[in-house]
Amino acid sequence: MKILFKDEQKNELIKWSHELRTTQKSQGRGCLRTYDNEFCCLGVYADIIHPERWSSVSNNNWNIRSDVEGGFENMFGSSLYHDVDLPDLWAERLGLDKTLVLEDNSLTSVQAIFIELNDDVGWSFSQIADEIDCLVERGWFSDECIENLFTKVLSVKFKENDGTEGKEEFQS
Repeated sequence: MKILFKDEQKNELIKWSHELRTTQKSQGRGCLRTYDNEFCCLGVYADIIHPERWSSVSNNNWNIRSDVEGGFENMFGSSLYHDVDLPDLWAERLGLDKTLVLEDNSLTSVQAIFIELNDDVGWSFSQIADEIDCLVERGWFSDECIENLFTKVLSVKFKENDGTEGKEEFQS
């Protein structure tokens, strides 16, 4: 899973890693920034490059306004707000827009892996910064990262095969 980064992207990754290690921000999950000012790892980067772009528009979370650059197309046209992922041009600036083919031949992006590490695997900002440093130095994800993601994927597939995924438990 070798990933090649341009020098500008490496510099942005180093800046992001440094901010994750030194930030006083509280870590949150499920969105870039909660209304209580908890940030996911991607939200920390968004706050570095465009702190003036935060808007409170939906779900009681902050969103990044991307009307100047990096909006994405959806069935309703161009979206101006992002709440769980970075605008396309910002992801490209970090090299997070790269598509990867996983062992089961499914596709994911580098950005999606960092969302998984923050939200689902539960890594701290410091652990995520270590992984960013690994990418910058070696050009690939660490064995620990791949093992954690693979374990999570197997867990989800097991739940799907078991028929328990998405069903609520009721207690009487």
